[in-house]
Amino acid sequence: IRFSNITIETTLDSSPSIDKPSGSYPIFLDIERRKPDGPISYIRNIHFSDITINTKDGHCLFLGQPDQHIEELYLTNISYHLEKHLPFAGNKKPRGVRSLTDRAANDYSHIPANFAFAHVSNMHMNNLHITDDDVSGLHERHMIWGYDVHNVTIDHFDNIIKDANQELAQLQFEDATGIEISSSKPTHTVSPFLHLKGASTRDVVLLNNNFSQLDQIIEAESAVNNKTIIEFNNVKK
Repeated sequence: IRFSNITIETTLDSSPSIDKPSGSYPIFLDIERRKPDGPISYIRNIHFSDITINTKDGHCLFLGQPDQHIEELYLTNISYHLEKHLPFAGNKKPRGVRSLTDRAANDYSHIPANFAFAHVSNMHMNNLHITDDDVSGLHERHMIWGYDVHNVTIDHFDNIIKDANQELAQLQFEDATGIEISSSKPTHTVSPFLHLKGASTRDVVLLNNNFSQLDQIIEAESAVNNKTIIEFNNVKK
């Protein structure tokens, strides 16, 4: 399935509540059972290309299931423009079935990130540009966040953040394998560019990137095996 040559605009939710995700989802993919013990389907071979996103306060969410990942996901030539940060606490993802009242096991709508991925295999992002115009200094966001994601390539990523992050890394991955980031030029933030978590995180490669604006490139928690992190031919400050 291919989505291409699309301009997406979302409006500001003027009355967010604890029961409703603040903001909106310019792109939302989700694998969900209609009943807790029901069958599960799949999402695979999805291509998004030449997409312009202008959003007041939204974020993009891609959610597989622990036992059924989204597979073969491609995002190419994506321009994402964000105007305002809203808090993520209390967010719940849309579920589409009124009978499902418990919190979904794969609900990561509360994660403060412009692009959040969970339970995804074989994900490829090429030419992603993010412009964040919020200058409030509140409710920082990761640019990309991933949990249980595998075989991921991020190529030609760049961004503009009007108010630089102080705490949240631009990219964060947890329990992720096979992450390759190349030919990218992230903007300056006080926080690290890449934060790694989880004992199963391994095989991370940073190749041919321009990190000249960064004070800190990688921050890895003690559980991460640093021997599986490779940096090659990157420009550094």
